[in-house]
Amino acid sequence: MANDPPALSREPAAARLTLPPGRRRRWLLAAIAVVAVFAAVLGLFNWFVALQNRNVSSGIAVGAAAPDFSLPDQNGRRQSLHGLMGPKGLLLVFVRSADW
Repeated sequence: MANDPPALSREPAAARLTLPPGRRRRWLLAAIAVVAVFAAVLGLFNWFVALQNRNVSSGIAVGAAAPDFSLPDQNGRRQSLHGLMGPKGLLLVFVRSADW
């Protein structure tokens, strides 16, 4: 009779899904341990990010005038901010990239 279908149970589904007290406690302790490890990792990550961003300035304030500077262009000629500035100003975009 190994191939007989299982007998239908009359007990409620919630009763069939409950764990014995010993197993319930182990599952609860395992869930608490997982949450504690996750919280510890998250705390370490936040500490690491704060440590990396300590004493970092993000540049000049919005609306402040940029100091004059000069950099070489792709042909090796020095270009200065003052030399490129037009009557309405200058839009200068710095792009971080790999080697060109």
